Amino acid sequence: MHIVIIDDEKILSTALKKKLEHIEYTVSIFHSYEATLWQNFNSVDLFLIDISLGDGSGLDIIDTLRTSEPTKNTPILIISGYSDVS
Repeated sequence: MHIVIIDDEKILSTALKKKLEHIEYTVSIFHSYEATLWQNFNSVDLFLIDISLGDGSGLDIIDTLRTSEPTKNTPILIISGYSDVS
């Protein structure tokens, strides 16, 4: 299973990657909105996306993924460091 983490918190995302790789997942990390713009996400099974990135919105990334092949049906888990997300 290939999981993509999109999160600007490098320490958190790296720790999460190590845990997931320990249980034999393949994990890719992108630390910014801009880093995801030109990526080819053909073989992704799950996205973990932070709502607020330093240079953009995780929600904009989700909108793009939902309107693009082959990612429009790929599961997305939204992550956030904020305790209250409207």
